[in-house]
Amino acid sequence: MNSFILNHLFSASPKLFIIALTVFGTQESSAQSLTKKSQDFSGAVPTPSTYVTSSTAASATNSGAAGYFTPNFTQPGFGAFGVSDQNASTTANVIPVVFADQVFQAGSTGNEVTFQLGQEGQFGFDNNNSVRVGVSLNGGAPVTALTILGPNSNAAPKFAIGQGASASGSYATPNTVTQGTIATSQNPNAGSIANFTVNLPNFTTRTTVGVTITISAARRSIVLISNVIISSDSPLPVELTRFAATAKGQGVTVDWATASEKNSDRFEVQRSATGEAFETVGTVKGQGNTSSTHAYTLVDSRPLAGRSYYRLRQVDTDGTTAYSPVVAVQLRAELAVYPNPSAGIVTLPAALGDVRYRLLNTIGQTLLSGQATGNDQLDLSKLAKGTFFLELTGEAGRTTQRLVRE
Repeated sequence: MNSFILNHLFSASPKLFIIALTVFGTQESSAQSLTKKSQDFSGAVPTPSTYVTSSTAASATNSGAAGYFTPNFTQPGFGAFGVSDQNASTTANVIPVVFADQVFQAGSTGNEVTFQLGQEGQFGFDNNNSVRVGVSLNGGAPVTALTILGPNSNAAPKFAIGQGASASGSYATPNTVTQGTIATSQNPNAGSIANFTVNLPNFTTRTTVGVTITISAARRSIVLISNVIISSDSPLPVELTRFAATAKGQGVTVDWATASEKNSDRFEVQRSATGEAFETVGTVKGQGNTSSTHAYTLVDSRPLAGRSYYRLRQVDTDGTTAYSPVVAVQLRAELAVYPNPSAGIVTLPAALGDVRYRLLNTIGQTLLSGQATGNDQLDLSKLAKGTFFLELTGEAGRTTQRLVRE
């Protein structure tokens, strides 16, 4: 079983609390297949191995900052991500870190999310700080699988990222973890819990998992996360790393690339005039099973006039299907015939120049053909009402426009 993801365009659209950060994981693959993705926050450039954020400002209600930090809690820097608060107010700055959806195979086991936590500040990780991990399955309501709170005490722990005890929660059995208190004579790391695991279910059917880690920092705190890993004992699915459609002289070129594929039979390129009802205009064979990157291209030599929409329908060897996001393509408006729909007479655009034309039905049969130029009219009144395709070939190349005879 298999599905595929377009990084950041195919991510979820969760409800935001204050600001949102969309995260994409670095691929880690064995010789056989991809089994986990990780985010260590070490990169500044938005690529499929790092992340893109819609904002790096903290809450406007309180002084602070959100974004990249070094593991030593300095900003700007790289290696961790989180939020800081610069005053003694108990009003927290909050940032939900929203990860791109991940798809797990049917029959997958050992599914989990792990991450590390760190805290620095005058009062430690007290009861005004928190971290909450929300998990949603197949776009459903998120479940707060893990809640991390601080003690109601000024003797709360301060701890480096990942330096502390371990704790866990579960989608099926959510858990609340409270940091331990420390005596003033103790090492600041005492009582800290810094390594966390959220256990996901074993999936009997293919399942899309969304993860959001919401970080709250108050009372002169800096709260950071790092090394977030989403993993499985089973291979993760086909991952689509690029998908684009570009209008060119000979039609519309559709190209895409995958980082890995599992049980991938074929890709169907589909087109729509409205963005709702799609038809397949071409098919490209998939790679089956591979952990290598592969690039694909298909040219739609009979594109629709004006704006049209494209998507991929990916089909597994067992017939399971999944879809890419939809992209729009705009052909030059001056090359569109009018009116469309038409009661019988259509006019070629003035800027067209000399062309050869063919009018085709939906099964590719030629109904009319000839030579024409700009401002010429074509008479469709003797044709039955329905949908047709007008192919125009000239110096600028060949285009195909969808016509409706009313």
